Amino acid sequence: DEPAAPAAAASSEPRPAAATKAAADAALRMEEMMARCRDFVREKASGFDDRAREAAETEKRAEEARRKELAERRAREWKAISEWHKNLEAWEVACMAAQDERLERLKQLRQQEERERAEAA
Repeated sequence: DEPAAPAAAASSEPRPAAATKAAADAALRMEEMMARCRDFVREKASGFDDRAREAAETEKRAEEARRKELAERRAREWKAISEWHKNLEAWEVACMAAQDERLERLKQLRQQEERERAEAA
């Protein structure tokens, strides 16, 4: 039994050193990976801000285009209404004049004045 004990003791000594070295190597690789990740994030952070700014500008331009299109559409609609209504203005004036008692009274007064002038002449 004794010869096995020193062999076990001898084999257990290199293991902690190998494990320590492996752990140190793993820690070093992990630190390198973390450093690369930090560098990547720093590098891309300004890119994210740029993309966010571009997206906001694109959205703003799209909103302005929608507003402009709406204003143009309304202008076209009002122009069409105006052109349609122009044909009715003379008719509306005629209808309102026919229904306007004051205009009728004015016509009667003018006719009376003309008759009086004709009688005076």
